[in-house]
Amino acid sequence: MPADARSGDEAEDYYAAVERHFVSLRGSPLFVSPAEWQLIHRWREAQIPLRVVKQGLEQAFANRKSHRPIRRLSYCRQTVEASYRRFREAIAGAGRAGPVTEERTAEGRRNVHDYLDRLITKLEAVRDGMTDVQSPMRQAMGRAVKQLSALNEASKEPLGLDELERELGALEAALIETAESVLEPEERAACREAAERSLHDYRSRMPKDVLESAVRSAYLKRVRSRFDLPALSLFYL
Repeated sequence: MPADARSGDEAEDYYAAVERHFVSLRGSPLFVSPAEWQLIHRWREAQIPLRVVKQGLEQAFANRKSHRPIRRLSYCRQTVEASYRRFREAIAGAGRAGPVTEERTAEGRRNVHDYLDRLITKLEAVRDGMTDVQSPMRQAMGRAVKQLSALNEASKEPLGLDELERELGALEAALIETAESVLEPEERAACREAAERSLHDYRSRMPKDVLESAVRSAYLKRVRSRFDLPALSLFYL
């Protein structure tokens, strides 16, 4: 699905949290540069969880070979992305340590299975709280619950994380599309205005394409919150 169709994390929080963490580690009050915003944008579009980015940044600073200060976020890129690869391997049980591979694989499947179980429970609770059984939103959530249940059964087999993430993304996009369709134009406009306000302080510092993507994600997050819809992504596992 298109990158801007993902509701994702609270976009403004992801960008701000990465910047704050890097600046605190660097010990300098200077903000990140436009090129560095592009790197943060790349990490977010790659669905790298915020906690993994923070761990990668901390490791980059801990492992530097000299006392020379780290001034650019790009210095940490390889460490952050290596941390993400290890994170994915741990989830998928793709460890190469021979005797523990089977154990890690089983643990990875359990993690995904339990996560999907929580998503199903959340969607069922939201759906059952809607009094109008004919509501398009309630019907869409019912379909999503059935599809998530099927995915959860499939998750007991060896995991294909990319395929599972695509399936979750398609389910989330369908739910958000329905949510947008049932909102009044005034409500959609209010969501858009709130998203733009939340990123106002970054308007002069972010590249235009990164800002537009962040505003779109922040808008979709607010549409989703109108119906208390959980984000459907392994990003949050």
